[in-house]
Amino acid sequence: MLPVRHLFATAALAALPLGQPAQAAPTLCPGSEITLVSCPVGKKTASVCASPDLGPGHGVAQYRFGSPGHVELEFPTPPAHPRTFTQPGRVMFAAGGEQYLRVFNGDYAYVFYDGEGRGWQQRGVLVMRGERTLANLRCTGPDVGDYGRLPKGTLAPESEADNLRWLDQRPDPGSR
Repeated sequence: MLPVRHLFATAALAALPLGQPAQAAPTLCPGSEITLVSCPVGKKTASVCASPDLGPGHGVAQYRFGSPGHVELEFPTPPAHPRTFTQPGRVMFAAGGEQYLRVFNGDYAYVFYDGEGRGWQQRGVLVMRGERTLANLRCTGPDVGDYGRLPKGTLAPESEADNLRWLDQRPDPGSR
């Protein structure tokens, strides 16, 4: 006789629909582009999409916000090399760390962040105007993209001053 936990597992597997495609990862980047980073926030998504040839000195990228089929905000227009409108950064803690990608649009910045430490984990997008945080949009879906694996020189170099500024701006992991 099967243990009870095996019966529950078997019942759960039998309840799954067969032949259903896996749900697509939340991104506003079409298949012809690569996703540098993407964060689903409720019914909308924030993404940074790039041409597949992106590297030091070549290729283009663009920030997009909205839903599939209805992009509400995209910049720069036309797309440009990410060194012209992004700033990456990373901070390390005793028991973890956090990386971020700041995307500039005039006075506004959209800061994708992903961090983890002892007893906490957080991902989201801060919407900022100057030094003021307007919104903290928490990611509600899986990780998509990995701008950290781009060839060296593709993004602007990290700045110690920006990393220190991020420590003052980042969301408190204890506030949920």
